[in-house]
Amino acid sequence: MDDGWEGSTRREALRSILLGPQDWPTNAAIEILTRLAREREAIAPDVHDAFQLLADHRPDFGACPWELCLYRHWVELPHLFPKEKEDLQRTLKELEEQENEGNA
Repeated sequence: MDDGWEGSTRREALRSILLGPQDWPTNAAIEILTRLAREREAIAPDVHDAFQLLADHRPDFGACPWELCLYRHWVELPHLFPKEKEDLQRTLKELEEQENEGNA
């Protein structure tokens, strides 16, 4: 694929997968984008924005197969402000508690 990030085919393909049908490909895109953001900190804000867009469009009902994966990876982004990271960790803890209650 092409080099760089902004305007690249790779960026557009990953965003399309991330924001497309919400199933296992969404989890894969979350994992790949997190890895790229950790390797290339300059793209971390763009990945953060994409994650925020995904979170803002969470389905209103039913199970959300990517939500726990999203927050587990989102907290790993390197550019987060302390308050942002704290808020993400709080949401992650709530989601993990809900999952544990559902498995009990």
